[in-house]
Amino acid sequence: MQTNVDNTRVIQQLGVNLYFSTSSGTPGVWRLGGTPTVSHSAPSLVLAPGTNGSPFGFAFSPDLTAAYVADDTLAGHGGVQRWDLSGGNWALSYVFNGLTNAGVRGLAVDFSGTRPVLYATTAESTTNRLVALVDAGPASPVITLVTAGPNQLYRGVAFTPDADIAPHIFNAAPATNGFRLSWTALIGRTYTLEWADNLTSPNWLPVTNLVTIGPVAYAIDTAPASAARFYRVSLSP
Repeated sequence: MQTNVDNTRVIQQLGVNLYFSTSSGTPGVWRLGGTPTVSHSAPSLVLAPGTNGSPFGFAFSPDLTAAYVADDTLAGHGGVQRWDLSGGNWALSYVFNGLTNAGVRGLAVDFSGTRPVLYATTAESTTNRLVALVDAGPASPVITLVTAGPNQLYRGVAFTPDADIAPHIFNAAPATNGFRLSWTALIGRTYTLEWADNLTSPNWLPVTNLVTIGPVAYAIDTAPASAARFYRVSLSP
C-alpha cells in the first residue's frame, strides 16, 4: 500500500508498472515502479495537469508515447487532454474543445487504427453521456452515443475482449430526406443496412453498403414506405 499520495481515483497496470490518478495534493497521474505487493517506495508524478486539475480515467498508447487524461472540471483543461512524450518529457498537447465545458470521468481509448478512438463518460450532474471521438486534433467532433436516463449516471467505460462487435442501432428517426439510422461501428469495416416489410417471412432488401470511418455509422433510407418497415444492420466478415 502506498500512503504518499491521497485520494486515489483510477488504477491501471501498464506493462510492469502501476499507475493511478488523483486530484489530492498534486493532481495528476502517478507511477509506482514494478508491481508492488508490499510497502513500496514513493510514487513518481508522470502527468501533471496543474493545481486546478481533477484527473480521473487515463489511457497510454501501447508504445507509451501518447496519453489521454479525463478531467471532470467543467472549463479550461477539463474534458479530455492529450499528452505526448518528447525528449523524455511529457507535455500537454491539447484539450478537445467539445468536452471542455462538460468534463469527463470514464475513459477508454482504442489505439488499433490510424487515429486513436476515444470513448468517454461526461461529468454533468444529470443526464450525462457516453460519447466518442476520433482524435484528429482539438476540434475533433464529439458524438453522443447514449444519454443517461432519469436517476441514472454513467461513470466508467471499458472494452470487452470481443474482436467483432455486433452493431447496435441506437438512434432511428425521421430526417428531412427520409429515415435516418445510426449504429455503433468498427472503423474501416463494411456494414450492410437492409429493410423488410414484415418479420414473419421477411424478404430483406438492401438500403446501402458502407465502409465506416468513425465509431458511429449512419445511413438514410430515402424511400421509406408509409406502412411499417423493419431494419437490420450486418457486419461483413
